[in-house]
Amino acid sequence: MLYANKGYIQGTLARDPYKVAEGVVLLTLRVRDERVNPATGRREFHFPTFVVFGRESDRILKNLVKNQEVALEYKLETRNKEINGERRYFEDKVVTKIVYGRKPEVRNAAAAGAESKTPKNETTKEEKEAAKGVLAKIIEEGMKNGSNEEK
Repeated sequence: MLYANKGYIQGTLARDPYKVAEGVVLLTLRVRDERVNPATGRREFHFPTFVVFGRESDRILKNLVKNQEVALEYKLETRNKEINGERRYFEDKVVTKIVYGRKPEVRNAAAAGAESKTPKNETTKEEKEAAKGVLAKIIEEGMKNGSNEEK
């Protein structure tokens, strides 16, 4: 059996990407859980944070904005650090590939007060189809690259 340190996730940016050091940018995604909370009857959201290194971090700062859709391929990296004489372990989700999705719509003042036809926490059919396409593209590219690496 083959085990790979690779994961895929898609969602919208919960906030603008921010630079923490030269060549290091953090992304926080807003990801909806498929399970419904029995107490509230609503789906919960999760906010995982990912780190991007190198040249891609500069592109992300220029091109990504809050509420933009993205799909990520990432790997887990573990590091340790001694703090107050105690060894602490940290796990980072490092982005290896990113696909930029649709940017958020700019709404004018008249449209800002109008109610949306889609209920809160619900996704339209078009949004679901677009999201499937973005994630499918990343997975397909990963499969192609994986099969090329084995040869």
